[in-house]
Amino acid sequence: MDAVAVAVAQSLGGHLALRADGTIVGWGSPDIANVPAGLKDAVAIAAGNFHCLALRADGTVVGWGNNASGRATPPTGLTDVVAIAAGSTHSLALRADGTVVGWGNDTSGQATPPEGLAEVKAIAADGPYSAALLADGTLQVWGLRPEYIPADAVVPDAVDLVAGPDVLVAVTGDGEMYRFGRPDNLPPSLTGLRALALGHGRSLAVVGEPQNTFPISVQAAAGGTVTVQPQKSLYFPGESVWLDARASHGYLFLKWTGDVAGTRGLVTATLSPGFAAMAQFEPIDVDAELVGWGSNDFGVSRLPIDMAEVAAIAAGGGHNLALLNDGTVFGWGMDWIGQATPPSGLAEVTAIAGGSRHSLALRADGTVAGWGDDSSGQATAPAGLADVTGHRRRHHS
Repeated sequence: MDAVAVAVAQSLGGHLALRADGTIVGWGSPDIANVPAGLKDAVAIAAGNFHCLALRADGTVVGWGNNASGRATPPTGLTDVVAIAAGSTHSLALRADGTVVGWGNDTSGQATPPEGLAEVKAIAADGPYSAALLADGTLQVWGLRPEYIPADAVVPDAVDLVAGPDVLVAVTGDGEMYRFGRPDNLPPSLTGLRALALGHGRSLAVVGEPQNTFPISVQAAAGGTVTVQPQKSLYFPGESVWLDARASHGYLFLKWTGDVAGTRGLVTATLSPGFAAMAQFEPIDVDAELVGWGSNDFGVSRLPIDMAEVAAIAAGGGHNLALLNDGTVFGWGMDWIGQATPPSGLAEVTAIAGGSRHSLALRADGTVAGWGDDSSGQATAPAGLADVTGHRRRHHS
């Protein structure tokens, strides 16, 4: 089972294959074949001209190979990535909020997404051009667009994009292909297409037999929505997907049930036959609302809470915290590494603070609790730290 390839990628100098167990095999040029040691949790791969990218299960990106123009070095702090793509000398990442980040060679504007580009569900790149598939099925192309590829075609039932030399292919969840580009470069029609990589003079495809693939069931209870990335009708055993649960106005995301557990809205799941998951939401009192402004990624600026119970609030990089009058803490927003989920049993809190991806709480006994990202020790209070003081602000009308 571990030998099953779930994705393929082509570089000018070689090839990559992603196994169902999250490991990667590369062959050809050393720039391609030398996959970073310890990379065992990949969920997607991409390759350009002698450079490669891998998307890890934690939403970060790893690059290797030729790093001219910084093409193999993702921007610092790039997180919450759900898809990647690589052109000849540039790279792209699609974030969970539907926005696109580009880096590397930008001489033709290929690494700079169009202003206002949003609600993207798939990306692709090749040569000096980039493409995005929007939620409504519109294709948007930027950079040095080949003359054979339209700038704004519409494919309503497409779920993925694949780019090649003078070719752009939109793929439906059933594996059907809509092909745009130079006629002699178009790939043939394939039955049961699961993955496709288009190169210069050669191409790779993963074709799944019906007995090797299966559908999944992902649903949202009343009060919210769920998206699946990548969205397909059939999946391979061991393939990974992203599940993103978002609450509607007047509701909170509560938990996952079924084959996914936990209280984080954005999670990865490894699939097996019969996979089923449901996002549960709960209504909340909206007589009073917390007023927010700015970016609304992950619902941080619009999610209401009962302000009559709130003593203080704090804002982090993509999450918010509320200190309640009973000394407990409530969090919402981006919760990728648990920054919006206070530790179980946390009580007698008198003050709170939100960092970029971590959170802190001051207890009445002068000790500090931390949670979320602790990669630099920021969520772990120094040993022996005590007698910390803070001012608790009481809510009043």
